[in-house]
Amino acid sequence: RAGTGGALPAGVNALAGSVLADGYKAVGSGLTGITTRWFKEPAAYGEAQCIELRGNMA
Repeated sequence: RAGTGGALPAGVNALAGSVLADGYKAVGSGLTGITTRWFKEPAAYGEAQCIELRGNMA
């Protein structure tokens, strides 16, 4: 997770957002500090939102 999270494409991220969201939000390697922090909080119910925002950021 951490390895791929470093430079994961928006398409793949959105597709596997549900699975990656769990590790991605925790790692936050590819995402910026602000985005990573934001994902960590609503990760419980913001899984779908994370994917959308991620695709936009990437």
